Amino acid sequence: MLLVFFNFYFTKGMIGSLIMGTVKRPANFAVAELSDVRLFFSELVYFKNLISHNIELKNQNTELTYQLARHEDFREENEFLKKALGLGLTSEFIVIEGGVFGSNFSQQGYRMLLNRGSAENVSTGDIVISETGVFIGQIGKIFKTYSEVGLVTNPDFKVTVKVLGSDISAMARGGLSEGIYLDFVNHDDDIKEGDVIVTNGSDLVPPALILGTVNYVEADPVSLFKKVKLKPAIDGINLGRVLVIKSSR
Repeated sequence: MLLVFFNFYFTKGMIGSLIMGTVKRPANFAVAELSDVRLFFSELVYFKNLISHNIELKNQNTELTYQLARHEDFREENEFLKKALGLGLTSEFIVIEGGVFGSNFSQQGYRMLLNRGSAENVSTGDIVISETGVFIGQIGKIFKTYSEVGLVTNPDFKVTVKVLGSDISAMARGGLSEGIYLDFVNHDDDIKEGDVIVTNGSDLVPPALILGTVNYVEADPVSLFKKVKLKPAIDGINLGRVLVIKSSR
């Protein structure tokens, strides 16, 4: 009887331990799994917040860059207009500000695309200059919102000019890669390399616009006139913002 009791007691204890161990192990596993899930979602929320924060910082950086770009554009426009006011163009001319957004080259020469057209009252033959008074070219084809500008180096360009600081006059014409030619310069005209050539205002072009600098003079005794070439002033300027000059008459 005592042996039966001990067998029952130890068997019951072993079974109880086995049952409790079996129950505890899944419970512990479930708790561990639950902790891992909580950690996963916690990290997920953290990374979500981190991404949102980074996006916000990126947007702020983009906005700051935009504001800096606008500030720089306003500053450049202010400088441009201040220089343009210094040209002293008379009331007989209307001034339209514009911007160059492209260019192309053909057998007829260089053409720039200007973001002003018939909608802004731009007309064929209008003069295009820089804010410092450099003669850039003339308006050619006109469209509603833009137009083409033929440069002063194109073969079809002609304008009457003079040597700055003297009464020597000549006719300037475009020479493409050769720059600009000066025609009808007499042998006794004292013209030399380094002389600045400007418009003389005897045609429809405003006076005192800078065309270029003499870089070649040849006195051929066989010819009636000297052979003179200019380095165009447009070679050394930024062709971004420009001014369109048209007669108010």
